[in-house]
Amino acid sequence: MKTYKHALTLDETNLKALQCAGWLSFQLERSNEALDYLTKASLIDEDDVNIMFMKGRCYLKAKQYNKAYDCFHKSLTKEPKNSMFWCSLGILFAEMNQVFDLML
Repeated sequence: MKTYKHALTLDETNLKALQCAGWLSFQLERSNEALDYLTKASLIDEDDVNIMFMKGRCYLKAKQYNKAYDCFHKSLTKEPKNSMFWCSLGILFAEMNQVFDLML
């Protein structure tokens, strides 16, 4: 993580450093920090499907289902054959269904 943070001190718009720092933060269970990095990255390249997918994973983890759906939908619009995106959308729907079942 130090390497990515150092790269960002040299260039705060380093897309790969933002993307990698975001995904590493997510892996370390720091969803809010991950979203900060990934949001900055998506402002630089709003068409990057991997950044959008990673943001969707963060939102899913944070139980922000509408935002997660938007991210996964945008990713699938650009890469409709990506099985990882479809699996994540399925996980989202499964989690939403569990929440719905608890509310009944």
